[in-house]
Amino acid sequence: FVILDEVQFMKEWELQVKKFFDRKYPITFIVSGSSSTLIRRGTESLVGRTIERVISPFSFKEFFEFKTKKSSLVNTELDAKAVENQARILFNEYLTRGGIPSTFELSEEKWVNTLKEDVIKVIYRDITQLHEIRQPEALEKLLLYIADNTGGITNINSVANTIGTSREYAEKYVNYLKTAFLAFSIPIYSENIAKRVRRGEKMYIADTGVANAMLNKNTVDETRAGKLVETIIASHLASQGVKYYRNGFEIDFIAKNTAIEVKYQNSPSVQEIKKLKTMADELGLEKKIMVTKNTLETTDGVELIPAWLFLLKEKN
Repeated sequence: FVILDEVQFMKEWELQVKKFFDRKYPITFIVSGSSSTLIRRGTESLVGRTIERVISPFSFKEFFEFKTKKSSLVNTELDAKAVENQARILFNEYLTRGGIPSTFELSEEKWVNTLKEDVIKVIYRDITQLHEIRQPEALEKLLLYIADNTGGITNINSVANTIGTSREYAEKYVNYLKTAFLAFSIPIYSENIAKRVRRGEKMYIADTGVANAMLNKNTVDETRAGKLVETIIASHLASQGVKYYRNGFEIDFIAKNTAIEVKYQNSPSVQEIKKLKTMADELGLEKKIMVTKNTLETTDGVELIPAWLFLLKEKN
């Protein structure tokens, strides 16, 4: 095995690797780096010889298992009770620090600056170099905007005005952050293509730790907790073709014939539960879930489940 890290900085690395393939040496190359686009460009001459893996930040399941050194499998009420205390504590930590392993063992004083510096390097070194960006500060402003407004519906004109650039460049910069895995988005749930384009996508920061670090926050207050929990749920559901719905009333997520609303409160109101049920029924969605802070019960056909339990229980 030959491991090449940050391979995008190695000139014509793909040609060097190809020589070994052509000579049929019994070697497996593991090639990694922070610029997926540059790596993909390099693999064009290695067609049929590569397998791509995207290494994402830890999910809450992975974070829980890393911290506790035990399985997070939750199938029954007894399983949930057995891990509840630990899971609640660790979920609060995950909400703040996110899932990037290099920060897990850092002190309260160090993790914010360390993570922020790493992200800034990706912006000013990797993305700027790759796309020959003349205004990297606008890209940093965009990431700050997404960090502060994670889960918001993207209005590209508003974004352009906020970061001080044109609509054309704002669209490019959003795409650059997506391809660098610093942000992701989900589309609206609609059969009407024009409506999908007009309404825009919901934009999320890729990791809550990155969001907090960019905003220089090492704690999460009640006003931001809901946004960050929604971001974690969005990331958790991303592989399921998740969408959002808005028509007077918004459903945060629709995935696999299930309506999922995030209400990170101890006791969601009867009105909120009724709204979710009514809208989901109108859309013909069989299952209704409301992700809460602590409440675990079923009311009027809507399952209320704490965020930590939803993330441990649901299959990725």
